[in-house]
Amino acid sequence: MFCTKCGNQVSDTARFCTKCGNVLSPLPNQNANPSVDEARKMTEEKLLEAERKVKEAEEARLAKEAEEAAKKKYSELEKALNNMQNRQKKCPHCGTLVLNNSQFCKNCGKSI
Repeated sequence: MFCTKCGNQVSDTARFCTKCGNVLSPLPNQNANPSVDEARKMTEEKLLEAERKVKEAEEARLAKEAEEAAKKKYSELEKALNNMQNRQKKCPHCGTLVLNNSQFCKNCGKSI
């Protein structure tokens, strides 16, 4: 027989569901075994729940992958910025950034 609350299959002699603890004693004049339609409905509900869990897991996996890719890209951009900054220096006269190999400032024209 199946639990009427969660659909878990339990033995015909069980008085409580082993999964959710629901009382299983059948009402008077009620068949203890579910009909084929009831069993099908419970099976479909379990299948839908399983599909929902798979979808949630897939969404979580994709979100984690996207976060890791974003962190990697951020790290690459940080390295590129550091490389650019290491190739530049400030003009001691006006403070303009110039390339390290520059001998004269592009802004004020003074010797560096």
